[in-house]
Amino acid sequence: MGVLFDYFAAPDNDTAAATIDLVGGPSEASLPTVQLKGVDPFVQLGTAESLLTGVDYDTVIARDLAPVAVADAARV
Repeated sequence: MGVLFDYFAAPDNDTAAATIDLVGGPSEASLPTVQLKGVDPFVQLGTAESLLTGVDYDTVIARDLAPVAVADAARV
């Protein structure tokens, strides 16, 4: 058993944040989406981004990335 994470590309942070309340998530907004089992954003996403973009891993993990949206914990 594993955890599924949805990753998607959005043109800007506002567009990405607007997907948080959509029932179908980013795919409902017709954004390119991929569902990956076990690719945890805090553990492996930096490596995946480095491999996919060609940006050095140290550069990827050095960025200070704050969340663009956070779901209400009462709804989860």
